[in-house]
Amino acid sequence: VIDDLANRAHNCDYLLDQTYGRDIGAYSALVPKKCKIFAGANYALLRPEFAELRQQTIQKRKQTMSIDRILVNFGASDPDKYTLVALRHIKDTGFTGTIDIVLGFEQLYINEVEKYTQSMSNKVLIHQDADMAQLMYEADFAIGAAGSTTWERCCLGLPSAVVSTADNQDIIYKNLLQDKVVMKLENITNYSVSDFDYDNIFNVCDGLGVTRLSKYCF
Repeated sequence: VIDDLANRAHNCDYLLDQTYGRDIGAYSALVPKKCKIFAGANYALLRPEFAELRQQTIQKRKQTMSIDRILVNFGASDPDKYTLVALRHIKDTGFTGTIDIVLGFEQLYINEVEKYTQSMSNKVLIHQDADMAQLMYEADFAIGAAGSTTWERCCLGLPSAVVSTADNQDIIYKNLLQDKVVMKLENITNYSVSDFDYDNIFNVCDGLGVTRLSKYCF
């Protein structure tokens, strides 16, 4: 069973909750005694390309001296239009570098996004069939949701400003802020690369969750 709410009973042999900061005790009364519980971002299920790029990215982050490229991604649909909110914040900072925007194929307001970017002086690239690992490798900073892409960003040591866009993201958002892994979107004004603790970000997730789980489950 894969869960991220810890609020219902499961009859299972293995349970995975990849929520950052989740303790196995949250499920002790919700699963059989025989159940093996895997909790926390160390068990995050990432595609292999993230772990493959990790060592190369660690070296790249050591050489990063400024924020020249920002990645904006709020998932496949982004019904609350956080992409536009992020772009307004970026514009307010006076950022002059490149912006990569990832939108889902079912994005209903892509025309609004395209129209807004025309008011910006930045080079803006919109991606709908994105190689996320490569985009995160190339980016110096990201803005997105506190969902599953959080583990991808952390695996590649990408500093980010995040927004909780769903109830099941609230605990992730709270824990990431508390541990100074991410920042609030409204605080990005005048933020610089020297304010980031890359080790702190990298330590959240190494991209090997599938390998760890496979030793037990297959």
